[in-house]
Amino acid sequence: MLSLLSSNNIISAIYANGYGPDADESTWRKPSPSMIYIAAQDLNLDLQQSILIGDRLIDLQAGAKANMKHLIHVKTGHGLKERKTVESWSNCIKPILIDNLLQFPVELLT
Repeated sequence: MLSLLSSNNIISAIYANGYGPDADESTWRKPSPSMIYIAAQDLNLDLQQSILIGDRLIDLQAGAKANMKHLIHVKTGHGLKERKTVESWSNCIKPILIDNLLQFPVELLT
């Protein structure tokens, strides 16, 4: 996938889940934060300063379980049908709600 992007891309890695819906919690199946923890280790990430963008509630739940404080729900992809569920999600970290990545809150990057 990285080779399909331009050589000037800023993506360091792509992680994908290959496990089915019946996989146990120790796999990369979200809302398990396992994939996030592996990425943090591989890329030397500070999860407290990292940003998770997802179009499903389980994406945000995985980020919350990894103690990430910057969770963003985007309406594209599955996001439109998941938005009401995300809005009613009771978690101490409320996600930022955006329609698309053009609305990304750039101030989080500084």
